Amino acid sequence: MSALASPLAAFKDGIGEFILEWLRKPEYWSSGSSDNQAMWQAYTPEVGAPEQLVQARILCETVCSQQSKIKGSDSYPDLAHMAATALGYLTWGVETQRNRYGLGDLGGWPLDLLQIWGKYVSDGHGANLDMWLKAHLGSVSDGMGFGYADALADADAWLIAKYMKEHPSGHSFSEAVKELFQQNQRQRIIRFYDERFGGDASNVSEAFLALSDGIDVGNTNFPITTELLCRAAHVDRMPTDPEARLLAQAYAAFIGNPI
Repeated sequence: MSALASPLAAFKDGIGEFILEWLRKPEYWSSGSSDNQAMWQAYTPEVGAPEQLVQARILCETVCSQQSKIKGSDSYPDLAHMAATALGYLTWGVETQRNRYGLGDLGGWPLDLLQIWGKYVSDGHGANLDMWLKAHLGSVSDGMGFGYADALADADAWLIAKYMKEHPSGHSFSEAVKELFQQNQRQRIIRFYDERFGGDASNVSEAFLALSDGIDVGNTNFPITTELLCRAAHVDRMPTDPEARLLAQAYAAFIGNPI
């Protein structure tokens, strides 16, 4: 793409996003008609114009497909999740106000909290919500929609997208990964907690409580509604304020001290 007079040169800064688009497929982008697929296609669309942009994306996908297989290996537990979540941030913004949620967050930790909430509603059988969350949220083997791999992917996605926003270039994704992976997984999750929420559980609660009140208010042109978000999380209602607070507190406790 850097070749002299290359018609694709103008799209070099998009290489990181093209790679993330490739990594998130097919788990978070396919021809399926599920609510989850519909949400991701509306939330992180792949722009189809101009033609040179499409060609640049295809070129990157071709190069990626020729590399050694990394998805499904032991090198990273859920690359597709991380990639899809990072694209949400790159598309809708990286929220840095510590006690607020942003539209870019919706494909990350809030959606995972709603997913584990949905599992509790369907499979909790009236168990104490606080104790049930302590037993499952962040679990390596039984995360009920919000396991360890999900928490890591959410943390890495925010940190990577934040770096890419601050250092836009064709190399920003690789630079972000190189910088981030100097720390181990536990350190990265704690770093996310510190940088995103100031290491304060009350900020997590405030952000999630605002979301549980509904994302539709003031966002009439946003392609994701509270109803679609719930359907993608397989739950028929948002949690009440007390339930949302317990969900947020359990999440904050885990990312503040991940196993």
